[in-house]
Amino acid sequence: ISTLGGNAQEMFGIHDLMRTVRDNCDIHTVGLGKVFSAGTLLLASGTKGKRRIGKNCRVMIHAVLGGNHGSIHNLENEMDEIRWTQDRYIEAMVQETNMSKSHLKKILNRKVNAYFTAEEAVELGIADIIFKETKQWQPLKGFMPLSSKSSSESRYSKKDMLSSDSPTSHHIM
Repeated sequence: ISTLGGNAQEMFGIHDLMRTVRDNCDIHTVGLGKVFSAGTLLLASGTKGKRRIGKNCRVMIHAVLGGNHGSIHNLENEMDEIRWTQDRYIEAMVQETNMSKSHLKKILNRKVNAYFTAEEAVELGIADIIFKETKQWQPLKGFMPLSSKSSSESRYSKKDMLSSDSPTSHHIM
């Protein structure tokens, strides 16, 4: 994950999916470079013990942002939605991290972007492991980096890769 963030509803959609998948298998998350705003919850939503972060990665959280225009009734309705989104974000972050509700609210009530180092992200429970050396990266069993073998040594032929019966194909239902 390397992101400036994004839309809260999309973040919740991905978070809900991750929680469902996590019931059946581990989800490894990796934070690199920058993990800001909505990305922070996604990094934290990986399986505990499987959430990695680069030693130079910066993590940022802030209160929910919103804006609108229109009649006073519509603005009141939008403020209710923003409050609901903020409350859900706090609940989700508390579930996924080591932060208490009061500690997280204190950070958010500063009304500025709150930046954290990789070490601080681990202390807060947003990530578990800071990776520092490339030897910690291991390729998946049975796979070799593309640069380490020629096309004639490929495990699968071009025909296999294009076939729907290929062991590497993916089907969308």
